[in-house]
Amino acid sequence: IDLGPLIVACRALGGDVVHQFDTAGARGYPQYADFPFESTVLFRSRHRDLRTEAEITEGDAGFVGLTSALDAISIAAREKKVASEPSPYLAVLVADGDRMGAALSKLNSPDEHRQFSQELAGFANKARQIVQDHHGVLVYAGGDDVLAFVPVDRCLDCARKLHDSFGTALESWSEKTATKLTFSVGLAVGHFMEPLEDLLD
Repeated sequence: IDLGPLIVACRALGGDVVHQFDTAGARGYPQYADFPFESTVLFRSRHRDLRTEAEITEGDAGFVGLTSALDAISIAAREKKVASEPSPYLAVLVADGDRMGAALSKLNSPDEHRQFSQELAGFANKARQIVQDHHGVLVYAGGDDVLAFVPVDRCLDCARKLHDSFGTALESWSEKTATKLTFSVGLAVGHFMEPLEDLLD
């Protein structure tokens, strides 16, 4: 489905109405390059609140352009027999390493502690890329802890990739410390309108 007219309509509305993501900067979101705007505009049920917050009328030229672009997408979606709106649900992914304390207690020198920390830092960098590859957003990845928001249809594969990447990164330390270092991942699915603190809980 051609998103070009929708992107033009979002740009016409301006940043005060619809937020545009940086997709190119060092701290940007390249996974959203195809549609670099907040998703509120895609849900017609949210348009009234969007207009109220932006203090624009239904007849505003920019908003009419948005509606027309969404109408065209709906027609194209029906022809292709796909959904005309994205899923309003998301997965909250929380993960951490298992038996890390036991492994750390078996390290015998400052050098081993530094090397172990470097392996964990390397995994954290890989975790960021894995989450991006699954069109998710990493909230943090520090050591063996990961928190991310991931599309529901990508969350299981993302969890598996994180699990496997952690196992590979720490495999040699499992052998050195005689401690099986594994990675536990929890997933919760909720509606995007749920309060963030409830989703995290």
